[in-house]
Amino acid sequence: MKGLKKVMLDIERTNGQLAQLQERLRDLEAQRTQLENAEMIAAIRNANFDASEMLAVIQSLKKNGTGLSDLLALTTVSKNEESEESNHD
Repeated sequence: MKGLKKVMLDIERTNGQLAQLQERLRDLEAQRTQLENAEMIAAIRNANFDASEMLAVIQSLKKNGTGLSDLLALTTVSKNEESEESNHD
């Protein structure tokens, strides 16, 4: 009997810890989403896209499931193109 009680207590304690860890995981995932969104917004603002370019980027993100790294690459390309255009002027 004592062995069974001990196991049952361990199960209860483990379930409690599991619930806490699941809640922590949900909080961390929400935090990650907020930070990813903030980075995307900053990248878009820094890219200085015109309306048609912005629409193309959004459509590409929706269609291809493109990630943040691809968006950041697009903004770098856009900035480089702007720099080259201003150097040619």
